Amino acid sequence: MSGRARFAAALAGGAVAWAPLVWERLPELALQPAADWWRDATVARRLLLDVAAVADADALFVVAVPGVRGGGDEALDALASGSDAGAVCSLLERLAASAPFATIALVPDADVLARDFGAEDVECAEDALADLVRAVLEAGADAVALSGDAAAASADRVAGIASYYGRPVLVLDAAPRFAAGSDAPVVVVGDDGAAPAGFSAGLAVTAGDVSARWDAAALRRAGEGLR
Repeated sequence: MSGRARFAAALAGGAVAWAPLVWERLPELALQPAADWWRDATVARRLLLDVAAVADADALFVVAVPGVRGGGDEALDALASGSDAGAVCSLLERLAASAPFATIALVPDADVLARDFGAEDVECAEDALADLVRAVLEAGADAVALSGDAAAASADRVAGIASYYGRPVLVLDAAPRFAAGSDAPVVVVGDDGAAPAGFSAGLAVTAGDVSARWDAAALRRAGEGLR
């Protein structure tokens, strides 16, 4: 069973799917340093394929807002149509067409977007969030994950968009869970690489981005421990 198929089975409660977040220091972890690597879909695909193979991952997160933030309401209005989002969507399209693993687009909640971009209008951030979610799903993301203290509220706002594309919405807060599209449990794998006792079906994720604190061996141990 491919990682993408196992991810789909996990959403239905019939398998365990492993989805580590490995992004910020991914090139160094893969021993292939590259600046702004996510801007080149060919380079990014290669790096993500490498880490997926090492971790035996069924899904990987793709950060939907990886670039420089700021610029206020005007920058937020253009977020989904900007060059950064364009690069991310190109990567998602490439992965959807050729990668054996599923992709989860990691999107900041509306409060984080408003704060990080210095927006004065909260509705502007909410509209930007909806536009960005629509863009990543159109590009082929298998799921959307919302992060931040207001992730649950933002997940509710975009659940209808995700439903239109037949994709689930994941909330990554203090108690990770699916907000829509799946009733499968979500558990956090600890830094020791172990999942909670008794976990037998659903999605296993890491506590945030582990690219700076885990090495290839730790990723491999965690993946093997879930099989």
